[in-house]
Amino acid sequence: MVSALEILCAIALFLGLYALFFCPSRNSGRFRMDPIQADAAVREVQGGFEPHLRRYQALAQLLLTLATATVAFLVNFLVGIHVDEKRGIYSLRLEGACRSTIVFRDYSLDKG
Repeated sequence: MVSALEILCAIALFLGLYALFFCPSRNSGRFRMDPIQADAAVREVQGGFEPHLRRYQALAQLLLTLATATVAFLVNFLVGIHVDEKRGIYSLRLEGACRSTIVFRDYSLDKG
């Protein structure tokens, strides 16, 4: 059971982190998502965010590839199960986790 002291410590930690990270940035005005510092005479810098965007797209592609490889491994595992052989606890647990893993992966890709 969680004690009142633990709850108060968690609230104090949250408020401390909130004050440390959120409050100072509220006074600085608007944020610029473009990482290049623009010249004062130029209203907008073209092409400053594209290198960062490519990095995020490459990371998303890597995650999608890893998720697809995981599903391929699980499907290969399910197809390779022999009914007449004795199975270990690892095999039974992996078989139980296959359904939820594939469903969660499909739901995560369906929202895009």
